[in-house]
Amino acid sequence: MSFWANIKFSTALLLSSVIAAGATELVSVATKPGAVWKDFPTRTLADLPASLPMDAGLSRYGGLLAHKENATGFFHTAKICERWWLVDPEGY
Repeated sequence: MSFWANIKFSTALLLSSVIAAGATELVSVATKPGAVWKDFPTRTLADLPASLPMDAGLSRYGGLLAHKENATGFFHTAKICERWWLVDPEGY
């Protein structure tokens, strides 16, 4: 399994566990100015399992250490596997 496929799988697994736990809060949302506000269920970081290491494998800017791009010294965007990512100054 490739790195990006593994990330997608891990994200899907995490989201499915959070969704299974159920939403605990409602957020009011308007899709455009002047539209009717609707309440939607949402989940917060407090809903995540406590056993998850939230900052494991992150650079000092919050980038994923598992994949490295070109380090430019600046935040920049990069298209990786047909998806745009924000890359930190160190290339993570």
